[in-house]
Amino acid sequence: MNESEFVPYAPGNRTVEVIRRIREGKSGNALTLNQLQALGVAAGNADRVQRALTFYRLIEPPDFTLTESATALRKASDDEYPGLLGGIIRKAYAGVFEIVDPATATRNDLVNAFRPYDPAGQRDNMITLFVAVCREAKLMPSDAEPQRRATGAAKKVAASLKGTVPSQIRKRFTDSGGFLHPVLDTMLADVKQKFVAGKWTQQERDRFMAIFPLTLDTYLPIASEQKQEEEET
Repeated sequence: MNESEFVPYAPGNRTVEVIRRIREGKSGNALTLNQLQALGVAAGNADRVQRALTFYRLIEPPDFTLTESATALRKASDDEYPGLLGGIIRKAYAGVFEIVDPATATRNDLVNAFRPYDPAGQRDNMITLFVAVCREAKLMPSDAEPQRRATGAAKKVAASLKGTVPSQIRKRFTDSGGFLHPVLDTMLADVKQKFVAGKWTQQERDRFMAIFPLTLDTYLPIASEQKQEEEET
C-alpha cells in the first residue's frame, strides 16, 4: 500500500457485528446505508462501516451486494471461519502485515504501521478497527490489549502525581503509556469520531451521558479510593 490508498476507520465493534450478521445470513443481500442502519449501525457511522466492508471485499459497489467472499464466510464451518476471515484481512491490510504481526505487535508497533495513512486524526480509529477484525479472525489474542510502551509524557505525568496518588496507580498509568482502560478508550474514541464528523444527536449524547458514568465507576471505582484513604489514615 502507499500513502494515497484508503484505510478504513469505522467503529470496530459495529463492523465486526455486521460481519457476524453476514456469516449468520441475517444481513440481507445488499448492505446499503439504510440496511446498515436497520442492523443497528448509527447513521453517522453507516458510511464508514460500508467503506470498511468494501475495503474487505465483502460487498461490492455500486449496489453494495454481498461478494463471493461474504458468501464463503456464511458457508464456512466454525473451524473454517477464523482462517477464512483471516485470509480476507491479511489481503486487505497487506501493507500493514508486511510491517507487523498483530499477534505480537505492541501499541507503538501498530501506530507506526498505520502512520503512512491519512487522515492522521483517525489513526486511533484505524487501529481500533484493525484490532477488532484481527481478534475476530483469531489473528490476535482477544483477552489482552496490545501492549502500550510508556511514553515520556506518561512518565512525566506519573512523576507529577507522586505523593498524591498511590504508587500502584502511578505504575498502572505509566505502563499503559498514558492510556485509559480499553473500554474507556473505545467509548471516548467514539465521541472523538462524532466530534470530527460534527454530528451528535441528542439521543446519542443522552445515551453516552447515561452509560459513561457507570462504565467509569466499573473500571475506576470510587470504593477503591475510599479504601486507600482508610489505609493511609
